[in-house]
Amino acid sequence: MTSTSLAADEEKASQQKGRQFDLTFWTARVAKQHARLIKKGVSAEFAMKQYLFTMSHVRALNKIIGWCDKRGLTVYFRRHENGSYSEAYKTITIAANALPAKQVAYLLHECGHHLISQHASEPNRFLMGYGQTDSAITRTFQHRLACLEEEIEAWHRGRNLAKKLKLRFDDDIIDFIRVDCLKSYIKWTVKMKGNK
Repeated sequence: MTSTSLAADEEKASQQKGRQFDLTFWTARVAKQHARLIKKGVSAEFAMKQYLFTMSHVRALNKIIGWCDKRGLTVYFRRHENGSYSEAYKTITIAANALPAKQVAYLLHECGHHLISQHASEPNRFLMGYGQTDSAITRTFQHRLACLEEEIEAWHRGRNLAKKLKLRFDDDIIDFIRVDCLKSYIKWTVKMKGNK
């Protein structure tokens, strides 16, 4: 998600960057979760399925972050809702408290925003959207619609990136998260007095 109060969000993000991804930390965290499941009496088979499922998403995070590093993007994890991308600071911030499956979805989506920003023709396509600072425009339905269109495109580009990186994860989970996020954007888009 990219906020309409972009400058304020970017400034705040630059001051509170959060933790960077550490594969060793995440691997240990998943192993502890596995041990807790076993201690609670969960079957070894189910605990192992959970372990493998979560580790597949941790590996996907590692691979996507490697892709980001090569493009000069820094990914931070902190207390945050979903994710955000700052073109100015070349950062992506992801919710630290989300499950790895959700983090993968959020990260792919924010990478989608980055990919949109890197194509010269794209700013014209979304001219009325997030980059807009004129309050006469940001109060219009056209502005919200442009933001929604960019959100949909960012999910599309994120999915294509996942295919390009040959990531292994549950596509149905990513799709569920995508639909849930887009639902909130659709509500935001049409929730205007008079729909100017």
